[in-house]
Amino acid sequence: MLDEVTLIRMTRALGRTTARLAQWQTEIMIGAMLDQSPTDADLARVLRAAELLLPDFELTLVHVWRAQLAATASRQLALTENASSTTLAVGFADLVSFTRVSRELDELALADLVEGFEARASDVVAQHGGRLVKTLGDEVLFTATDAETAARMTLDLVDALGQGDPGVRIGLAYGPVLPVMGDVFGTTVNLAARLTAIARPGSVVADSALAESVTGLAGIEVVKIRRRPARGLGLVQPYVLRRGPA
Repeated sequence: MLDEVTLIRMTRALGRTTARLAQWQTEIMIGAMLDQSPTDADLARVLRAAELLLPDFELTLVHVWRAQLAATASRQLALTENASSTTLAVGFADLVSFTRVSRELDELALADLVEGFEARASDVVAQHGGRLVKTLGDEVLFTATDAETAARMTLDLVDALGQGDPGVRIGLAYGPVLPVMGDVFGTTVNLAARLTAIARPGSVVADSALAESVTGLAGIEVVKIRRRPARGLGLVQPYVLRRGPA
């Protein structure tokens, strides 16, 4: 069975996750049911609604958790059985000029922008069978098990998230990663982050490993651009991914 150290790690992970979940659910309910200047009666109404909805929340939580657990366990078992599958495509999708945009919007508009960005990114990643590792407000981190899936996913992300203001840019790298507690670490992750900073709004920039893996595939065009310095990684050779002839 599980030892004490493992149980403590699982409890800590559960606490962090459920704390964020409770915060999100509370904010959603309050935002949907209350005005900006709620009265005591309004607050009481929210509490009554929460009490009535709690059993349904619990059933939904358990159902979604079981589905996520099954999917994650399948991926992790595949990693264990095949050492080469620890090689993943890692991507960052970043809202361009988020600091400037955040100063121009009020709090509600900014919240809508971030929530819409995260929701659309999550939908596209799920449609391609990828995994949304985490959201960071103006940025999402995702993975895919192979380079082709990642390339097609990121091109769809650009289409879904738009190329206007604020726009989105994506960095993508392919290589070994270290999965820890649901997150991913390693040089491949760092490289993807650095490539995001190189990308222009509405574009996808990939490393040489991913570019070589998808060169020649239908519907994907790979364009080599000049080498760039990447902080902590030296000079890197980036490639722009575009939609090509089917």
